[in-house]
Amino acid sequence: MSRNEKIKHINKDVLTNIDKVLNSIYDHGNSSKIRVINKTRTIAVALNLIHEKEPLTFYLSENGILALQEGGIKNYLEKLGAEKDLDLIIKGLTKKSLKNQFLYNIMYVGVGGVIGILTILVTPDTTEKYIQELNKIVKQKNKNNSNLKTEIKQIRLEINSLKKQVNSLKNVSE
Repeated sequence: MSRNEKIKHINKDVLTNIDKVLNSIYDHGNSSKIRVINKTRTIAVALNLIHEKEPLTFYLSENGILALQEGGIKNYLEKLGAEKDLDLIIKGLTKKSLKNQFLYNIMYVGVGGVIGILTILVTPDTTEKYIQELNKIVKQKNKNNSNLKTEIKQIRLEINSLKKQVNSLKNVSE
């Protein structure tokens, strides 16, 4: 049963009486002594439209003022029902949307993981080649260093031999 159908189940006389009560309280000030039919009073108080200060003295609540601004209790109840229906729809959509977004995020993470694994499997392992190249370079440098050391050693030997020859020539000339 929709809200409009529920509103229709409330006696039209009761709705009319509630409108009269709200208008009467509004016209006579925020607190007025009026006679309210028991069923009308019960429904108006239950809907939080009016409050009873003391016996037969009522004042409008915020909802009562809103009902007057909406053009009567019937319009107010229809708008209130539509807002509650809309709130329920929004909550349902929000919950459904969050659930879907969560599932999509999990799916994206899974797809990203699969793509990452595939790229690792497809690309050749370049680290071994890199290590081999580094080893070749190190061997070449060691070989070059060794050659330089031997050359330096030979040059020193030649220098020493030349020094000896120079010294021997100096000794002969003296």
